[in-house]
Amino acid sequence: MGSWRAHFPYHQVQNIVVNGSVFYASSFSGIMSYDREDGIIERYNRVNGLSEVGITTFDCHYETKSLLIGYRNGVIDIMKNGKISKIDEIYRADILGNKSVKGFKSSGDSVFIVLPFGISVMNIHTHKVLATYIFGNSNISLVVNDVAVLSDSLFVATNKGIYTAPRKGLNLLNFNNWKKLTNIPYENEEYNFCEGWADTVWLGKKIPTIWRGDSVFMYRKGEYRPFNLTYGGIIRLIKKKDNYLYISTYPRIYVFNENGQLIYNTIYYPLRGYSGASDVYMFYRNDMVIGDYDLGLIFRTRNNPEDTLKINGPEYYRSWHINVSGDEVWVSGGSPNSMWSDYGMYRFKGSDNEWINFNRYTTDSLIAVRNISLSVTNPKNPKQTVAGSHGYGIVEFMDTSIIRTYNSKNSMLDNVIGVSSIDTRVTGLAFDNNQNLWILQWGTKNSLAVKKRDGEWDSFDFYGDNVISIGNRLTGEMVATKWGDIWAVLPGRGMLVFNPAKMLNREDNAFKIFSIIKSDGKQINDIQAIAVDNDETVWLGIKSGGILVYYNPRAALTSNMVASQLFVQVDDRIEYLFGAEEVTCIKVDGGNRKWIATNGGGAYLISEGGNKEILNLNSKNSQLISDIIYSIGINEVTGEVFFATNLGLVSYVGSATKGVEQMEKLDIYPNPVHKDYYGNVIIRGLMKKTTIKITDLSGKLIYETYSNGGTGIWNVRDFDGNTVPTGVYYVLCASEDGLSVTTGKILVTGK
Repeated sequence: MGSWRAHFPYHQVQNIVVNGSVFYASSFSGIMSYDREDGIIERYNRVNGLSEVGITTFDCHYETKSLLIGYRNGVIDIMKNGKISKIDEIYRADILGNKSVKGFKSSGDSVFIVLPFGISVMNIHTHKVLATYIFGNSNISLVVNDVAVLSDSLFVATNKGIYTAPRKGLNLLNFNNWKKLTNIPYENEEYNFCEGWADTVWLGKKIPTIWRGDSVFMYRKGEYRPFNLTYGGIIRLIKKKDNYLYISTYPRIYVFNENGQLIYNTIYYPLRGYSGASDVYMFYRNDMVIGDYDLGLIFRTRNNPEDTLKINGPEYYRSWHINVSGDEVWVSGGSPNSMWSDYGMYRFKGSDNEWINFNRYTTDSLIAVRNISLSVTNPKNPKQTVAGSHGYGIVEFMDTSIIRTYNSKNSMLDNVIGVSSIDTRVTGLAFDNNQNLWILQWGTKNSLAVKKRDGEWDSFDFYGDNVISIGNRLTGEMVATKWGDIWAVLPGRGMLVFNPAKMLNREDNAFKIFSIIKSDGKQINDIQAIAVDNDETVWLGIKSGGILVYYNPRAALTSNMVASQLFVQVDDRIEYLFGAEEVTCIKVDGGNRKWIATNGGGAYLISEGGNKEILNLNSKNSQLISDIIYSIGINEVTGEVFFATNLGLVSYVGSATKGVEQMEKLDIYPNPVHKDYYGNVIIRGLMKKTTIKITDLSGKLIYETYSNGGTGIWNVRDFDGNTVPTGVYYVLCASEDGLSVTTGKILVTGK
């Protein structure tokens, strides 16, 4: 209870560090390690110890065996002997603008830190930043890309040339003491790489206007000469490690020995795109490990020319929408704001702890389907899941097989008004009680379409020819209710409610579009989240802040309803509940409590009626990796709560599961439990609102509580908060009506 899990794509390798038999690889989300001797794989991330998410560079100070981790906000982690030290001097520095750590270069006890605005120098032993050289002045603005240490000199690659200075003898805090190299090509243009190796500074320049036309120059004792890239190339890396210098391009890898001689030149084509190998390391003679942004680590050895290590996980860290059905979690990587994204979707099966990825690269039938941004599972046939794309229609799955894709060319789905090519932007999906699939579309003439259970299609225009502008045909989220009606958000207009059976029969009063009016008469138009709870109350999240509820939603088609805005008491004043938070998602757990996602405030758990805040999770008080949350999904069997954030997907083991219909055998964990255990004993297999009594062997009541949905908790203490003595304790459970009872035992031990 209260534990966290990270669900990150560790195969998107950015940098490689090798220490003996252990290979480390960094990605945006975290770091993985692989020991080739014993096969052990470890993961390091924000949830289990790293300071941040958003790794931008990764290296090693090999003399001290210290791993150096740089983040996009300027924070640095130093990992040594399993311990992590956080260095936040750059993050806290009174410097405006981008502080992303772009690279590390080590020389003796010093680590030179590459930053967009300059170079910082850190002592590897004290972890103190000794100086920061800011590049530029009132007359010139520079962006630093790389630094090279060669003998007693520093060379810095910037967006306006190469600058150099001696390491000692001058005040390098004064930018005027840095001199620009003028006897090199493109002296006033951007250089992206520089590295000191074999008495030479190796300079790399990207030339984006020329296909595979990037350039490498070798600068030595005031003179330069070009290094000819075979068949040209797009430079990805120029870096020294141990006894070699590596140059990675698309499509080749070059390795130079300590004398500057080229000893290895091989072709490497990545799986996708034109990026080349992200990093390279030669660890035994010509045995090599290659970092690939899509495939993970690729080992090329004498015994195996191509051995790939790709840790199972979601294909990308991008997460927008979560759909949970039973033990399956479907995560969509696209969004309404990423029309051309290829993130696809990722399915996680909890019992197998396995991810399967679906996108245009992994799945042939998705070649023409991009930007998958939501999904829904048929509650009466959990094998059937349908995914919606904001731009390319829908995809129908049966288990993990794709049955068919639909768009404006082969169905009654519509394109955006005025667009002739495929542009079908799905914003809402819902199955009705007869297993018909309803699809809500953005900016189309027929805003609502339905694929019936028998495969036939139909569509509906709510406005007629009187309203033809896209701005009046915007759509949002859609949810089905237990009583049969379906509710949909219409941004800027209000709500759409319809009865599926009446819609199909073209009956009167089959649908209603209405503005959202509060009890004070104020109209609310910026709804962006909707949920229906177990008491048949409709909850709405407001973009500008706050929560609205409809307590009588069954009457939506026949009555003019008034929405109630929830209040909360703060000290001696009354305020709107989440009045200052942009609410992005609302989900109901097994105990009918509400999880609220916000854009910047983290996640909240509130009581059934919304009158009590139970929990606030944010990036400062928990392992939640970001306070910007797009979507929430809840596994009602285990109580695990999934959060889709702008930095990736994490999950939290909550305290509520869906209640069972009839209580039988209890699932109690941990059991036995130590008397000094600091945590909760979890009791599952309960009905909703079950009374739970804990007694000792004599029958004395020690503790009493109620279940949240199908889960109850006991903190191994009595009513007064005292730790209970060792011994056997009975768990007596009775349903709310008293007709279902069950018992269990908990052993509290001192061993």
